[in-house]
Amino acid sequence: WFINMDLGRELYHSSDKKFSFGGFIGYQHWQEQLVARTPFNESVLSGKDRTALDNALFSPNQNGITWDYSYDSLKLGIDAGYRFTDRFQIAGNIVYIPYTGFSNTDTHHQRTDLKNPSVKSDGSGSGYNFDINAKYLIVENLSFNVGFRYWYLSLTDASTTLFGSNGTNSSNTR
Repeated sequence: WFINMDLGRELYHSSDKKFSFGGFIGYQHWQEQLVARTPFNESVLSGKDRTALDNALFSPNQNGITWDYSYDSLKLGIDAGYRFTDRFQIAGNIVYIPYTGFSNTDTHHQRTDLKNPSVKSDGSGSGYNFDINAKYLIVENLSFNVGFRYWYLSLTDASTTLFGSNGTNSSNTR
């Protein structure tokens, strides 16, 4: 799931009120949980060696790995729109994300050599997103919207810790 909260202002509109643009600042939270439930072989690139981590084949009714991750981002953006008729308009926005914080927890359910959670990752970075949408007003206060949104977030500072079942931890920072 995700949530966007923006605070902005219209900076310009044409005399016929068909075209407008504005600016905004905001906050974005994106959180997901992914669960692998089929037989798989996960590998991690470690230096120049590629090491298989999860070789266990298991029933599709068993969980293999659960990934819980989230991003919390600050946003700066511009938006614009054009109203073709009283019922139809196209709008879009471009957003720069100067800061995003990332958090991830992996649980390797079939691994006996790891604790649960098995892996913890944290980091920060930046990114951008943009979207465009078309809106058709069916009746007052009821419209049909269709659009496209693209998100890009990149971590420039991150750390990962692997938790062994014997109490040992292995960390990696970049």
